[in-house]
Amino acid sequence: MSDLASRATIINFINDEISKGSLVTQVSSKDKRVKIIQPASELIDEFTMWLDMIDKAA
Repeated sequence: MSDLASRATIINFINDEISKGSLVTQVSSKDKRVKIIQPASELIDEFTMWLDMIDKAA
């Protein structure tokens, strides 16, 4: 991904999406230093709807 954007840009993008609620963080139960970043359920639902619309249009 470094070919597309700087490390700072990527970190800022991820942090912005976490603030907006598009991404959700969880602390790892094995290592408290590790944050697991996952898409929010709303983002998954919207993406699924988008895929369905594309599939119907094709």
